[in-house]
Amino acid sequence: MEIIKNSMGTIENINSYNDLLYANNVTIQGNEISSNDVSLGEDVLDLTCQNQNISLPSENYTNTSKSSLTLHYEHMCKIRTSVNNKLIEYFSNDSRNIDDLKAYYKEVCKSEGTGNLQESYDLLLNTSVGNASGACILKGKEIASEYNHTGDADYIYYNSDYYYALEEAKVVLKKVTDELTEEYNVDKVNTNGTESRRELTTGLNYNFNETWNWNSKDIVNRCTMIDTSSVPPKNFSLFYKESKYNSTDRDSMDYSDAQKGVLEISNNNLIYKTDILFNNSLDLGEIKLIYNVSQLIPEDTKNTETDEYKKFISNFNVYTRQYDFFYIEQQNR
Repeated sequence: MEIIKNSMGTIENINSYNDLLYANNVTIQGNEISSNDVSLGEDVLDLTCQNQNISLPSENYTNTSKSSLTLHYEHMCKIRTSVNNKLIEYFSNDSRNIDDLKAYYKEVCKSEGTGNLQESYDLLLNTSVGNASGACILKGKEIASEYNHTGDADYIYYNSDYYYALEEAKVVLKKVTDELTEEYNVDKVNTNGTESRRELTTGLNYNFNETWNWNSKDIVNRCTMIDTSSVPPKNFSLFYKESKYNSTDRDSMDYSDAQKGVLEISNNNLIYKTDILFNNSLDLGEIKLIYNVSQLIPEDTKNTETDEYKKFISNFNVYTRQYDFFYIEQQNR
C-alpha cells in the first residue's frame, strides 16, 4: 500500500531526512504534512498528521541497528547545531573576518565529502540566512531592554549591516563551492537555483529580508516590510516598539500616554527618535493602530535625506498587536 505520496515520489525514493524536508505536498492518507510532523526513531520513521500516528519501517529494518535514514538525520542535526552556533557568533560580531568565514565554509564542505557538496551548500546557505536574521533579532532585544522590556516581544529591529554581511557571506560560499568542484573535479553545485529549490522547501528562505519579515509579521505581529526585494541603504537601522513604557509604569499613566509606542531610526549615525501616538479608544478621538514609517518622520528631516533612504523607510508599516489580530489575521481566515 502506498502510504506516502509527494512530488519526489514514494518513500522508496527518499534517501535522507533532507529529501523529506525539501519535499513538497507530502501527504499521509490524503492529509498534507510538514517537517514539523516528522520524527525519527531507531527503526522507524514516525509521522503525525491530524492526530494520526503512523510508523513506517525503514527499508533496511533491523532489530539491532538504526536505519540509514535515522543515522543521516542524527548526523545532519549535529552538523546543523554546530553550524548554527558558529554562524550566530560570526554575524553577531561587529568585527567580522570574512576570511575566517570562508575557511569555515570550506571546512564544513570538506568534512561532508565532495559527493555532498550540494547538500552542504544548501545547509550553509540556509543557516547563514537564519543566523544573520537571528543576530539582528538579538541586537533588537538589547535595545528593547533599555526600555525595561519584559514578556513577549512587542518590538522589531532592522539593520542593513546584517543584510550586507549576509550578501558578502553568500558570495564567499559560492566561491568556496566553485573552488571545491574544480579542485575535486566533480559536478558544479547549483548555486543559481535557490529560488526553484525554495519552492520545494517548507519554511526555509534564502533572502535576509524575507526571513526578517517572516519574524516581524508572523511571529512578533507588529511590522510588515512591503517589498522584501528592496535593497536597504547602508548604515541604516530601524527600531520600533509598540509600548514605550513597561506595564508597571503604564498602570500609573494617563491612558493616552500609556498607549505610546516608540520609533528610532539611524542613517549614517544620524539618529531620529519619536513617540508613536497609538489610540484604540473612540473616547480619545480617531482610532489609530497603524502607520507607515514615512508618516512618522517630519518633512524637514526627510528633506535632508537621500531618495534611497526616503524610499526605504516607506517600505515599513508598523502597527499594534490589536491591529494585527482584528484586521490582518481576520482577513486571512
